[in-house]
Amino acid sequence: MARFGAKGQSGLEFLMTYGWVILVIAVIFVVIWQWGLFSFSSRIEKGSFGFWGVTPQDFLMRSNGVLRLSLLNTVGANVTLLGVNASMMDGTDSVCGRLNSGATFMDEPLMIGRGKSTTVECAVEAFEAGDRFEEFIKIVYNDTRVVGYNFTSSGRIWGNVELSS
Repeated sequence: MARFGAKGQSGLEFLMTYGWVILVIAVIFVVIWQWGLFSFSSRIEKGSFGFWGVTPQDFLMRSNGVLRLSLLNTVGANVTLLGVNASMMDGTDSVCGRLNSGATFMDEPLMIGRGKSTTVECAVEAFEAGDRFEEFIKIVYNDTRVVGYNFTSSGRIWGNVELSS
């Protein structure tokens, strides 16, 4: 019976040792690729993080600088909306108001029923259509069951800027 010698054994050991490393790196690469990290297109999935109680159900950023938020009451009781602020990542703040009237909630608090939603508008910095955006949203409200205490729901939203119509 012929023997392969030391060269065959060292070649096999090399493949066994570094083959696993190459396989692990390939699996990690595929996972990161599926997450979209290597997607260099300008389109990203819109999303949000944070928030509780009164949460953004949907949102739309227009290229003219109008951010439209659909807020959902998940508290389990009626709430009164006292304020909504949108902050750019550079720290620029914007006070949001009622849809189409622009009245702020400090002037006219807005009641949202349990499980109901309402839409608010914010005037923020204008963007180019297709750009990515990220905003920090702060929602101040009070629960009708708790007297004299205001609650804050805050978090981040991100997505693509849509063309103004």
